[in-house]
Parts: sequence; C-alpha cells; structure tokens
Amino acid sequence: PHPERPLADSGAIATVCAGRQGKLLEMHRMLMRTTDWSGAWNWVEQARRAQLPDVSAFVSCVQSVEHRRTLQQSQALISALRVDATPTFV
Repeated sequence: PHPERPLADSGAIATVCAGRQGKLLEMHRMLMRTTDWSGAWNWVEQARRAQLPDVSAFVSCVQSVEHRRTLQQSQALISALRVDATPTFV
C-alpha cells in the first residue's frame, strides 16, 4: 500500500466486492472521481451510491478475510517482481 493512500487496499477490496454484484465499474468510477475516500470513508454509503442491490452482502464481503489475503498475496508477488509503476510489462 502507498503510504499516502492508507485506504487504497480497502478501495480495491470494495471494488471487487461491488463487482460481485455487477457494479464494479460503478464503484471504480466513484473512487476515481474523488480523493475524499483516501481519508475516513463510509463504504456503506458508497455502496448505496453505487446502487448495489445487497448492501449487507457488500459489507460482509468487504469484511471478509479472504479478500485481504488475496490482496496481500498479490502485493507480495508485485514486490517479488519489483514492480514499482503501472503499467508494467513482464
């Protein structure tokens, strides 16, 4: 995670969870439109704004250990490959 973006991991997980309800692009666009989410952020409110059909399922998904583990594994791979910018071609 970038030190200046402490909630970037949460944003990535929220986007994946929104995608499970067919709203990945809506959540992604919302996150890209503002930097407000890089501070204190209400994910439930954002789920409602993205018109997710099941906010309770979204909350459960965001709190799931599974996604955090997957993200940590991806970050370990990125570090091992010495990727420090995007896009990167391997």
